[in-house]
Amino acid sequence: MVNDNNKVLIGIIVDVSSSMQKNWGNNMTKNKTKIEVIKDALNDEFKRLRVLYGNGERQEVYVFCLGIGFILPFKLISVELKDGNETEVNNTSTTQYVGVICDILALSEIVPSKEKLAKIKQEIHFFWNEKSEEFLQDIQIEEDTETILRLSIEDGLLDSKMKGRSILRKIAHFFSHQLEVKVIKEKAERLSKKLLKDVISASESIFKENQERYKELIKKRITDFANRQIQYMLQRNALGFSLESILNHFDKAKMRLLAELIYNELRKDVFKEFKTVWLSNRIDIIAAKYVHFSRLDIDKIRALTEQMIKNIGWKSLKPFVEKNVFDIFSEAFEKISSDSFRNWLELASKREVVRNISDMANVLPDTTEKTIYSKEYMFGGTPMVEAVSLASLRFLDPRFKDYQKRLLIISDGEFRHDIEVKQVATLLQSEGVVILCGYVGNHSVIDTLMDRFKRHSNKGAQNLMDIASTIEQFTDIVDYIERGEIQTSLNNKLCIQINHPKHLASLVESITANK
Repeated sequence: MVNDNNKVLIGIIVDVSSSMQKNWGNNMTKNKTKIEVIKDALNDEFKRLRVLYGNGERQEVYVFCLGIGFILPFKLISVELKDGNETEVNNTSTTQYVGVICDILALSEIVPSKEKLAKIKQEIHFFWNEKSEEFLQDIQIEEDTETILRLSIEDGLLDSKMKGRSILRKIAHFFSHQLEVKVIKEKAERLSKKLLKDVISASESIFKENQERYKELIKKRITDFANRQIQYMLQRNALGFSLESILNHFDKAKMRLLAELIYNELRKDVFKEFKTVWLSNRIDIIAAKYVHFSRLDIDKIRALTEQMIKNIGWKSLKPFVEKNVFDIFSEAFEKISSDSFRNWLELASKREVVRNISDMANVLPDTTEKTIYSKEYMFGGTPMVEAVSLASLRFLDPRFKDYQKRLLIISDGEFRHDIEVKQVATLLQSEGVVILCGYVGNHSVIDTLMDRFKRHSNKGAQNLMDIASTIEQFTDIVDYIERGEIQTSLNNKLCIQINHPKHLASLVESITANK
């Protein structure tokens, strides 16, 4: 231990260079690249630690994290400076910087996480439903519209109108009421079922024939709005605005207007075609009324039929509109996120983020956006000298003068300028910084590196061995070694083989221990 205080500053350097694109290799992780396994292991462990530290007294354990080997594509724009004026010269070229060092905690806060995206989408869903329901209040979906209609027809047919005094009407009244109630009920059921069948058939036909046209109508109304709103949301997130602030700036008034326009256009079109169903059944219902000399209220039955038409139409229309609206929003999220990632990476490479462990979310971005873990933005060179130098600047910041300092380097050790890296590492150790190296490899080599032949065949592992501190400089790790959770080298160097995610989790737990 460096000192006896309980304040700790932890630095993490994660290698995302080209060699980390290879598959991890063991049975549990053979379909994942090394960096993806590291991402999952780090994120899971820090989520656990966040809960652990968050439930107790606030701890003085702070973390920063640097990623090395990002690729940043950018355009070179020539500008002519003359007489104090800037004139852009039309010879723009595109190139790549393959050795970008990025503040990973900053990147994880800039790139929206799965949880944050899910929350934003959930709120958009809520906004849409809230606004669309305001324009469909007259449509009250009954549990069983057909049963209500059947009972109304049945009650109407059983209610005789025969109250006149003529013998003929009295005889008709008598015989009409002698009819079997069963016959009238069966007729009411036939009429209501035919209405229901015709409405359902019309519904299926309308949506089958007009689905693409309705999609285009929705797309025309909502696409530009969705793109603008998603652009604003992602921009605010990248600049550090809270989720509450992001959602509060969502243009609910515009969404309300669009919901009104879309539903009114579709309702007018759909319900107009449904009304032909009533006209085709109207004659049969009127005939039944007079055949049975009943008090059947035709206007009431028409109103109930229209309600049934609206119910069935709305049940088809509502999910159809919702799916298309949210498909458009999801496509906007995917496209704009992909288009924005270059700017996010550049922004994160210029920020310096240190977080209390109880305030951390993810270490590496945990997002649905696939672009980040691709050759387009990862798997470049390995500027380890620059990374260790940047870590030095943070460790030597006067704000952390009295802190215990621990640096964890997660890599396969395949970096250039190993002598320069060792020089900077030695300077750091002279300032009390404990350096632990997590060697990412598929085969156990650490225990055999003392063999002089192995030193040449595993240059990467040897690079990490050379810059690692000794166990005597960090005795907190002894408990983990004795329990078999961490296996170190024969010469007591803090270079630990990581050939399974659980080994990385144990290593992280050991360096975050605040004794």
